Amino acid sequence: MLNLKPEIVAQLERVLSSVEMLLPKAIAPIDWAKCHAANWRRHSFSGYLEPVRVTDTTTLDELLGVEEQKEIMINNTRQFLA
Repeated sequence: MLNLKPEIVAQLERVLSSVEMLLPKAIAPIDWAKCHAANWRRHSFSGYLEPVRVTDTTTLDELLGVEEQKEIMINNTRQFLA
């Protein structure tokens, strides 16, 4: 074990406390079987996914007057999944 001077140990403890405030909190993994969407939350220099508990169940057929946008979204999703 290192034999450090007490003032150095105290300084290192202060630095560690400061750095810990910058780190993201530990979060539980998302259960994708129960959660269908998540939002990215920024935290300092990183971030995490936060589950969206309630999602809208609107279907594409219920969206009226946006046929071109729906087609673009469908094509984009197909390309993403390919």
